Parts: sequence; C-alpha cells; structure tokens
Amino acid sequence: MKARVLTLTACAVVLTACATSGAMSLFKDFKVNGETVPAAYQQGLYDDQIAAGRTDSTQLREAVKSLAVERFAVRQAAEKSGIASDPVVLRRIDAAKTQILAQAISADYLKKVPITEEQVRAAYQRAQREYGSSEYHVRQIFVDNEADSRALTAKLVKKPSEFAEYARTDNDNAQLAQRSGDMGWMSSSVFRDPALKAAVLRTKPGTNSQAIKTQAGWHFLRVEAIRPAQAFPTYEKAKVDIANRLAQEKARQHLVEIIKGAKVE
Repeated sequence: MKARVLTLTACAVVLTACATSGAMSLFKDFKVNGETVPAAYQQGLYDDQIAAGRTDSTQLREAVKSLAVERFAVRQAAEKSGIASDPVVLRRIDAAKTQILAQAISADYLKKVPITEEQVRAAYQRAQREYGSSEYHVRQIFVDNEADSRALTAKLVKKPSEFAEYARTDNDNAQLAQRSGDMGWMSSSVFRDPALKAAVLRTKPGTNSQAIKTQAGWHFLRVEAIRPAQAFPTYEKAKVDIANRLAQEKARQHLVEIIKGAKVE
C-alpha cells in the first residue's frame, strides 16, 4: 500500500510538471544575433494574441516568432547605435510606458469596481429624456454677417414658403446650401446652443423662425414637420456603447483622482 501511495504521488508530481510546462511546449528558445529569445517571452506574445481574439494555428506561432525577432533586432540595433540612450527617445519611451500603465490601472480598477446594470440603465434613461419624445424635420440657413441677415429676413417676410430656395442660394454654409438647408429628421438635442434648441421647440410645423444670433453668426430655421421619436435606439442596442462610455469616464476620473492625490513638495 505504501508503495502504491508513493507511485500515485510520483504520478501526481509528473502530471503537475507536465501541466506547468504544457504552456511552454509551443515554443523553444532561439537566438537573435547571439542573444537568446526565451520560450517564455514567446509564450507571452502568443498569450497576448490569443487574448486579443486570435485562434491557435501554425501561422500564428510563426507570426509570434517573427514578432519576437523584430523586437529583439530593433532593440539591439538601437542599443548598438546609441539611440536607445538618446534623451528624446527615452522621454518618448517614458510617455508610452506611462500610457500603458494608465491603461493597466484603469483595467484593474474597473475589474474591482465594474459598471453596474443599474448605472447603464440610468444613463440610457437620461439620454432618452434629453433626446425628447419628438423629432423635427429641419432646414437651416446660416449667414455670417448682420447685413445679410437683415436682407434674408426681408425676403422671408415676403416669401416664407421659399425657404428651401433661399437655403440653396443665400447660405454661407456650403454643405447646407447643397442640400437646400435640409438637415433631415433630428432631435432638438442636436442643437447644443440653447437659443437654437429653443427656436426648434417653439417653431410650428411649416413655419420659419426669426434670425437667431450665435457666436458663429445668424441662423434661420424652418421646421417642416414633427413626428414622435423613432431614431432613438432601444436599450438592448445601446447598452454596450453606454457601458463602454461609462467605463471610460469612470477610469478617467480614477486617474484624475490619483494625480490630484499625488503629494507634490
């Protein structure tokens, strides 16, 4: 019985060793300009590729070896020429290293404090409220000076139904002019300027707004029609993008807090 126990123990040790070295069996050490490229280094490159979604294949293993050759050869050449110790190059390497570390810190933080389903749903509902329950078919004319604004106002007072024609001929925005001012169907939230957004909301279908002055110039809007919101995505379609955006914002804020918390003397 004792011998059997020893045999089983030995087998367990052998199996454990095989399992441990199994990951290393894909690659063997080789040399680039006399310097050994360890199998473990190649395995790390391979693991990165698998983590990125690639599948195991002979081509992938060859690509990993080629990548290892490239990295070793470039580093060796930089060290041999002295470029590797150039202050400018070192600063750039440090900047790249900091960026990689920031990404790793962010990933680790989000793993520990992930975005929740409740947060995603709340963000979706906020966006839905901001989008609004209606969509507007809008045309726009933009002019960049007051004299043209007054002249266009006079034209629209006489012939308000000719808005699309004036949007083609009198528009200082070339892209709008090509489309006779047609901006298509949209939410009023598209207009970040409060005055433009308010003009869309108060203009009745089939009528024109008065001239609206912003920092860019003067805007004239025509609401062709209004309909219930149709373009806003469903929660199922939007939730992944929202989760990614929330994660980016959360990670960015975490890094800001780290930097703000640094003791500077």
